[in-house]
Amino acid sequence: MDASLWIWLLVSASSILLVHAEVYIALLDGEPVVHNKATTKIDSSSFVPLCSDQVQIYSSYLTAQHDFLLASTFGEESYTKLYSYSHLLHGFAVDITEEQAAKLKSTQGVKLVTKERIMRAVTTYTPKLLDLQHGAWPQLGGLKHAGEGIVIGIVDTGINPDHPSFAGNSKKPFRPVPHYKGKCVSGHGFPASACNGKVIGAQLFGKSVGYSNGDGTAFDADGHGSHVASTAGGNSGVPVVVDGVNYGLASGMAPRARIAVYKAVFGENGFVSDIIAAIEQAVRDGVDILNLSLGSENVTDATSVFMDPVEQALLSAVHAGVYVVQSAGNLGPAKSSVRSFSPWVMTVAAGNTGRHYKASVQLGNGKTIDGQVLSPPTPQRKSYPILMAEDSYVGSNYSEKSCVDSSRFNRSLVRGTIFVCQYSSLDSISIPNVLSVAHAAKNLSAAGFVMLLDPSSPYDGYMTSLYSLPIPGLVINTVNASSEFLDYYSSQTKKAVARINKNSVEYNRTVPIVAPYSSRGPNLLNNKEEPVDVLKPNILAPGEGIWGAWSPSAPVETVSLSLVFPGSKFVLCSGTSMAAPHIAGVAALIKQKHPSWTPAMISSSIMTTASVVDSKGGIIQAVTDQVVIGTPFDFGAGFVNVSAALDPGIVFDAGYQDYVSFMCSLNTTQAWKDAVKQATHSDCSIAMDAAYNLNSPSITVSSLKGNVVVRRRVSSVSDVAETYTAALVRPENVTADIVPATFTLGPHQEASFELRLGLTDGKLLADYVFGQLMLVGDRGHSARVFITVASK
Repeated sequence: MDASLWIWLLVSASSILLVHAEVYIALLDGEPVVHNKATTKIDSSSFVPLCSDQVQIYSSYLTAQHDFLLASTFGEESYTKLYSYSHLLHGFAVDITEEQAAKLKSTQGVKLVTKERIMRAVTTYTPKLLDLQHGAWPQLGGLKHAGEGIVIGIVDTGINPDHPSFAGNSKKPFRPVPHYKGKCVSGHGFPASACNGKVIGAQLFGKSVGYSNGDGTAFDADGHGSHVASTAGGNSGVPVVVDGVNYGLASGMAPRARIAVYKAVFGENGFVSDIIAAIEQAVRDGVDILNLSLGSENVTDATSVFMDPVEQALLSAVHAGVYVVQSAGNLGPAKSSVRSFSPWVMTVAAGNTGRHYKASVQLGNGKTIDGQVLSPPTPQRKSYPILMAEDSYVGSNYSEKSCVDSSRFNRSLVRGTIFVCQYSSLDSISIPNVLSVAHAAKNLSAAGFVMLLDPSSPYDGYMTSLYSLPIPGLVINTVNASSEFLDYYSSQTKKAVARINKNSVEYNRTVPIVAPYSSRGPNLLNNKEEPVDVLKPNILAPGEGIWGAWSPSAPVETVSLSLVFPGSKFVLCSGTSMAAPHIAGVAALIKQKHPSWTPAMISSSIMTTASVVDSKGGIIQAVTDQVVIGTPFDFGAGFVNVSAALDPGIVFDAGYQDYVSFMCSLNTTQAWKDAVKQATHSDCSIAMDAAYNLNSPSITVSSLKGNVVVRRRVSSVSDVAETYTAALVRPENVTADIVPATFTLGPHQEASFELRLGLTDGKLLADYVFGQLMLVGDRGHSARVFITVASK
C-alpha cells in the first residue's frame, strides 16, 4: 500500500520522537467540567454551557489540584507539566522519567497513568457528485448561506492563512458567531488579519514537540490541515489552477461555515497529549463540529478501546454537544484495520469519485495507449524517439530501480527521447519512486518518460495515485497496454517514436467504490481482537483524488501525499483523511438546519439515509486484491446522501448516559463497573442488558449463539404523522422478525420496536453475515438499518 494513504509526511520523524520520549498522561479521581453538575447545568438540548464564571472557577480549581499533586508527589525532583486537562478530562500531561511514572501511578487520587503515544495525520467535483447544488444547498437558502453560523473545528497540521479558500468575503461579509469564544494567535507567517471572519480561531498545541506557550502559530507548513479544512468548509467558486491548468472551481461542503484551527500535528506525528489539549480547547471555545483526520497505527493496549483517554475525551466532547467526525484509517483492506472505534464518533471510509484524469501516449503508428498521472504534454505535439532505459545504462547491473539515478545513464543518448523504464513491483510505482524517475529523466534532458508494466508482472491493472510530474510522462499499468507498446517498439526499434498527450478528464467510472486503503471492520474491543457490537466504519464518503487547499511552503520532499505539486495552492490527495471532512461539512449543513439536534441524531440522519447502490445500479463494491461486492465492514451504512440526510423522517437518538450504559454492558464484573465509573463519572445503575441494545442506527450482534432480542427506539423529526412498515432482508442462516412490523408516529413522537434474532437450526455461524431492516414511511421517508451477525 502506498504510504501516502496514511499521510506519512516525510519530515524527520526521528527528531520529533526524541524531544519528549517520556511524556505521560495522568487522569485523576473527580469530575472534569462537563461532568460536574454543580457548575454545568445541562440545558434542555443536553448541551453543556462552558463559558460561565462558575465553569472558569471550577476549571482553575482542577488545575490547582494538578499542580499540588505533582508538587507533593515529586517535591524537588525535576518534572515538566505540559498541559492541565479540566474540561473533558480531569488530569494532566507531564514529562517525567519511567521511575517517576511508577511513583505517580501509586499516588492516591490517580486512577490512570499512560505513556504518550502517536496519532498520525491520516474539491472541485465532489459537491456535484453529492448533488449539493440541487439537493442540500437549496434547502438552506442556497450556496450563499450553506453552513452559515456553524463552526467547524479542525485538529490537524494548521491552515494556510493566505489561501483563497479561507479568504474573507467583501460582498457578503462573515458575521461574528456569538457562541464561539476562541482566539487567533498571530505571529510569523500568521498575521492577525488571517482571522477574517471565515477563519475565526487559530491556536497551536505543541508542547510535546518542544513548543512552549506563545511559541509558534497555526500556520500550516505541511498542507494536510489546509486540505482538510477546505474540503469541510472552504469558500465556494475558488479556481483550482495548477501549473497553468484550470481544473475547475473548488468548494467546501459547507462554504459559509466558519473554520477554527487547532494545530496539534507536526510533520508525520501528532502526540496524544497535544491532541487531547486541542480537542479540549476546541470544545471549550464552542465549536459545533470537530474533524479528526487522525488515527493510531495500533489498537490501544487499554482494557477496552473505549477506555482510552482520546476516546474518553471525545465522549465528553459529545456530552457537550459537539459532533465528532474521524477518519477510519488507511490500513485497508486488512480485516479489523479500522482505527476509530467508539459509537459516539462518526467514522468515515473513503471511496472514489468516478472522476478519471486520462493520460495517454500516442505511438508512431497512430495508436493511443492510456496511462496514469497528471503531466504536461510533449512540446508542440511533436513525436520523439523511444529509448529503453537499459539501452543507455552505463554499467552491467541494470534493474528497474536503476531509473531513479540519472548519473548511471548516457545523457547524450537520452536527450530528446521518450525514456522508458519497465517495472514489475508495486514499489516501483510508489509516488517517491515515480517522482525520482521523473526528475532523473528531466536531469537527462529527456523529452518525456514512460513507466511500463512488465507483461510478466502479477500486478496487472494496479493503479498509482494521481500526482503532478515535472516533465511529460505517464505510467502504463496494464499488461495489454504494455504489450502493445512493446510490440510497436520491437517492430520499429530505432524508428519507434511517441508523443505524450494532454491530460483529459472522464466521469464515466463506477462510483462509489471503496478504496483499497480504506480501513475495514469489524470493530474491536481491544488489542486481543475481541469483537464488539459496534459497526465500524459508519459511512462512506469521497476520499480518492480530492482537490483541496495546500500550503505552497510544504516541502517538496513531502512526496508521500499521493501528490507533489511544488509551490501549488491546490493539490490532489487521497485517503480517509480526505473523506472525513466531507462528512464534517455535511454535519455542519444538518446542524444549520436542525440546531437542536444531538450528535446522535445527526449521525442517524446520515447513516439511515445513505445509499448502498452505485452508479451502475449494483451494490457498492470494494477493492481488495480484486474488486468485490462490499459489505458494511467496507462502507458502513453506505454512501452519504446529503439531501436525504437533511430530512430523514425518523432518527435513532442516544445521549451520554446511553453510552455509559453501553460501556457498562461490555463486562459484568464489579472491577469493570468500577473502571467505567472512574472513566465516565457515572455509575452502572442503568446498565443495558447487552451492548447491541445501544440505540444506534445499525445492529451488530457479534456473538449470536441462541435467541436474542434487539431493542430500538425511533423519534419522529417530521411535522406530520407518518406510518412506517418494516421490511427485512434476513442475514443468511439467521431467523429474524420485527415486532411491531408497522407503527405510526405523530410529529416528534417516539416508538419502540424489537428485532428478534436466532440461528437457523441452531447452527453457529462460520463468519459474519449481513442483512438489513428497512423502515418505509407512507410520506416518502425511509430508514435503512444494517444488521451484522456472527457467532464469535
